[in-house]
Amino acid sequence: RLDEAIARYRLAAEAFQRADEDQLRYTVMQAVAGIQLRRWKILQALVELQDGLSTVKNPTFKQKIMRTLLRFRTW
Repeated sequence: RLDEAIARYRLAAEAFQRADEDQLRYTVMQAVAGIQLRRWKILQALVELQDGLSTVKNPTFKQKIMRTLLRFRTW
């Protein structure tokens, strides 16, 4: 039922985006990335993390590091 969980997490992420809750949206996208990692979909997990970080207006130090690391990925 991981596909169902991902779909529901994405709905929650959209709701948080509409509510302008960027940190909560990032937390939800981290959960989606975690599910993708459990399924061995590493590239998709990185995309989910990058998507979550793209809307964060005031990133924490950890989020800034993650953004920097995601910029250096190879496609």
